[in-house]
Amino acid sequence: MKIGVLHLTDAHFSTDKDFVCDKVSKIVAAIKYVYEDCDRIYVAFSGDIANTGKTEEYIIAKRFLDSVFSLLNRFYSNKVFPQIITSPGNHDCDFGLDSQSRRILLTNPSYAVLGDDDSIIKTALSIQQPYADFVKDINKQEFSSELFTCIDDSIGDHNVQFLSLNTAWMSQIKEQPGSLFFPVKIVNSRLAKGSDICISIFHHHPAWMTPNTIENNRTEFIDFINEYSDFVLVGHEHQQRSELNGIIGTETVNYFCGEALGAGRTPTSGFQTLVVDIESRNGVIQTYSWNRDLYEKQNESPFELKQLYSRLQEFHVRAEYIKSIEAIEIPLGEKQSEIKISDLFVYPDLEKTNDLNKELSASYEDSERILDPDFSSTVILEGANQAGKTTLLKMLYLESVKRNAYPLLVSWENIKHKNIDSGLQRAYEEQYDNKTYEIYAQFDNSTKILFIDNLSSDKFSNIEIRDVIEKLKSRFGKIVITTSPRYDSLALIGMNQQDMSYARILPLGYKKRGKLIESFYRLTHQNAFIDKQLFLEDTKKLFDEVQTILGDKLMPAYPIFIISILQSMNMMQPARLDQTSYGYCYHTLIHYALSVKAKVRNEDIDSCFNYLGELAFYLYKKDDGLQSLNHGELRKFHDEYANQFVSKNFQDMKQILLDSNIVVLDDDEYRFGYEYIYYYLVAQKIASVVASDFGRNEIKKLCNNLENDKCANILVFITHHSKDSILIEEATMATMLPFEEIVPITLNKGKEYYRLLESIVDQLKDTIIPAEIDPIKEREKNWEQQDKIEKSLPAKNDEDLSSLPQEIIMMRQAIRSLEIVGQIIKNRKGSLPRVQLIDMVTELYYTAFRTIGFFGKLVTNTQDEIVDNLKNDSTEYETKAKIQERLNIFIQLYSLRFCLGIFSKVIHSVGLSELKEIFNEVARKIDTPAAKILSFSINTCYGRMSYSDLQRIYKEMKGNPVALRILKARVKSYLYHNHVDYRKRQQIADLFNWQVAPPQPNKQLR
Repeated sequence: MKIGVLHLTDAHFSTDKDFVCDKVSKIVAAIKYVYEDCDRIYVAFSGDIANTGKTEEYIIAKRFLDSVFSLLNRFYSNKVFPQIITSPGNHDCDFGLDSQSRRILLTNPSYAVLGDDDSIIKTALSIQQPYADFVKDINKQEFSSELFTCIDDSIGDHNVQFLSLNTAWMSQIKEQPGSLFFPVKIVNSRLAKGSDICISIFHHHPAWMTPNTIENNRTEFIDFINEYSDFVLVGHEHQQRSELNGIIGTETVNYFCGEALGAGRTPTSGFQTLVVDIESRNGVIQTYSWNRDLYEKQNESPFELKQLYSRLQEFHVRAEYIKSIEAIEIPLGEKQSEIKISDLFVYPDLEKTNDLNKELSASYEDSERILDPDFSSTVILEGANQAGKTTLLKMLYLESVKRNAYPLLVSWENIKHKNIDSGLQRAYEEQYDNKTYEIYAQFDNSTKILFIDNLSSDKFSNIEIRDVIEKLKSRFGKIVITTSPRYDSLALIGMNQQDMSYARILPLGYKKRGKLIESFYRLTHQNAFIDKQLFLEDTKKLFDEVQTILGDKLMPAYPIFIISILQSMNMMQPARLDQTSYGYCYHTLIHYALSVKAKVRNEDIDSCFNYLGELAFYLYKKDDGLQSLNHGELRKFHDEYANQFVSKNFQDMKQILLDSNIVVLDDDEYRFGYEYIYYYLVAQKIASVVASDFGRNEIKKLCNNLENDKCANILVFITHHSKDSILIEEATMATMLPFEEIVPITLNKGKEYYRLLESIVDQLKDTIIPAEIDPIKEREKNWEQQDKIEKSLPAKNDEDLSSLPQEIIMMRQAIRSLEIVGQIIKNRKGSLPRVQLIDMVTELYYTAFRTIGFFGKLVTNTQDEIVDNLKNDSTEYETKAKIQERLNIFIQLYSLRFCLGIFSKVIHSVGLSELKEIFNEVARKIDTPAAKILSFSINTCYGRMSYSDLQRIYKEMKGNPVALRILKARVKSYLYHNHVDYRKRQQIADLFNWQVAPPQPNKQLR
């Protein structure tokens, strides 16, 4: 959600001949695109609207502001807030209404002089009656001049408040800096607090407040503004400038002083615009000044709002503490200091149960709900290493502050069984700065939340842990605890109690990892205009590349891995020329684990990589096939390694492996923490000897066993390490083997697979194509669907391939060979001859077409057998013909989906925008409808659809209903996942004889 503010100040309207009076259209022309992405726009005027506070001057001011309001509404219909926010200045006082009694009463103002009633204040405000009448008239609602006015608005789930302070309430003719008094205590006692963002607007800079009172009114005023406001709009100074204001040791607030909008007939004028993102709490201010015949932008500057809501709270979190937990630990290059956790964070899903004796997957929850009142009051979160447990607690801490709660974040190691409060007090004093721990300890528990990081039983027994948590529950309304996977230990604690939940932090699903990638993209393109179609294309490419690196659960989609992958891709500078960009990403992740987690020195990194590579290969060559070692076996490996290489002692090396989380100890067995590390290191070892007979034999063995996930994954990783020709030869040969006797499909009319689909495509009806489609939302729908499918799948375990039918094994081999050859093509696109690339893509196409042909032959040959089995199993009377009819429909639909699925596998295995001409050449070479549609699909998936190309292929497929149906599916997918203007959408619809729903009127472009 974004808001925009047009800040005007010091117009000094006097006559309709004033210079600025006819500049309304010029003002709006300068800003007509500034607020395009805003959900609400406000017009704010920080005083000196009139020149002498006379009614006739306000008539001119109203005419001017009505025109501004009208023109803004023309450009931003339904976005402009219906009130103009104003604050009076000293020129808005009609001193013709002043009196001797007013002047005497304001000679030496103080709280003692003002007393408990408002009689003096009302007297002082009497000279602002014409101003009050003006505000009432322009906003068409009751208004009286007061010390302050609150204007509240709601945008979605956010509350916005403008706090207009009347610093001119006691203004006098020829007032001097340091002479004004503002009764902060009176205002503060009457102020309603609770907005998400508060913008204060007043005329006089705090320097005009007097320091010569008991309270030091200037300091008092600054403290009040500093606590309550997110930023401030000021007038009076007649100069555009921004400054940070606040008392040393506290968080500061941005003050934006505006240039005078008018100075009579003098041709000088200026104003400023602000755009603020409420969620990220970042903003941009642009200043404009008159230059000959237009308002010219002078400056554009970003600014940040306060990240804590201390202005609303009883206890104030230290600004430096907020800054420390907002710091992101992953190396992000030059922008490290600028990027905060909240800029990238995505709340993970939880796998939740309320009973440890039940399966953990009892239900799924979004971790963002943990702070909701209806969520359990005690939550224990299990998470694997690098799952983001600590980061989640930090974000929940920040969110609880925003919700006006008072959190404490402590590490379990700082909790003492015999003296719980000592650890809590230390944490409180580190995190809060305005009240004592005793006051906090006695405060209402319902608003206090305790976050405990890394619960372990190293210090306490299970009984002591239970006792500590029970004591903490009496001190806090909610407790959230993180721990490593240890549900068995927690069960021993005996804590299956009411209103207590246990949950596992899950890797990010498709939708959430997509959101994280989009956020990362925006952060790395902050200073550039992002074309909406380019945003779609670039983020899709990033998503696909991240998916490739994550693999099929080779690496859990934890945020730290995704961000590290994105960053290493962003900084892509492979340290070794024999590594591909993907190989560099894997290398970077392991390097990060060694250097950051295990604190390995740079000069020792290479030795550790060598040790890990030899360890992985040792596991790979084990006779029992198990990818783990007990303590004795690990010691044996180390001794053998130390005989060949210089190495640290066994204990030190073991500690490095465990500290880095590259190797984990699980049930007294040492294994690699994540599969990608094992595969990467084994592949690196094989790639280093690929030119030898041993290496060639290993490549052949892997290629001959592609149905085995372990072999296929190692081979994929070898493609990231090696450019040796043996890999290309063997992998290409592997694509030919599974179905070399099968005739590839062509989708030519009358051919076998065509006949299988012919009748079903006639029954499939086209739908109306919407005129307006939001591709971002469509992509999110796809991600949500993928998440549903993912959650419904059984856990991935080692498969017993011996029990699978030979046909399934052959299809697995074919599909994995598509992935491997596709990866080689992507990796080597710039170093292989064009002719060789064309040959490899051609063979990849044929493998896909043979796989589809094999499937068609399989279902056709078994169709009669299936019908007979169904007939025998049926308990109802149904003719064989009826069963045959229903089965035909099912088989045809499934065959169409299988064909589209294999096409999709090819698209994502080999697709690259840089290879467009290669794919076109392959289509011409094979010269079948299937090849032409596949090339068209790849090129439009990784590039923009040319209408002339579409016309050309449509004409070729027009007389082929099956090919045309597959083409239509691809075109529809493109329309739903790309920004296509209405005219082009209509052209495409006319080509395919589709109906297009009319566009919705007056819909704003967001």
